[in-house]
Amino acid sequence: MTPNKESSTLVRAPGPTGRNAAAIRDAAFPQWRGAATAGGIGSRDEIERIHSGISALSAREFEVLRLVATGMTNYSIGLELGISERTAREHIARIMLKLRVGSRVEIAVVSTKWDFFTLAGRGQLREPGEAARGERTDRGA
Repeated sequence: MTPNKESSTLVRAPGPTGRNAAAIRDAAFPQWRGAATAGGIGSRDEIERIHSGISALSAREFEVLRLVATGMTNYSIGLELGISERTAREHIARIMLKLRVGSRVEIAVVSTKWDFFTLAGRGQLREPGEAARGERTDRGA
């Protein structure tokens, strides 16, 4: 890994797949599933805060949010979206303001909770790695 301005980032992805970030989210998932089965999917305030923050994001910021949640660096996000590293950093700063979070890890947590709330609300909740009905798990291999 070459040194860059993001060397202090808490979640470092080994590549575009973001296995480290996915492992963190997967480890936290059972807590959220337990909250859903115990009578709710989070406090009303938490759900409203996340919904209002996500709703305030532009389409591009939402794309950046998804990539941050996978553990991608600003440089990798820039390559993926065809924008500069600086523009990626500016998008992330605006995302943090809108979501009222202070780190990339918190962005990943909010993104994962949003996915959880959305899927639980539609009755589509499944364990990480579990295929949806009709979905192939071999990824074409």
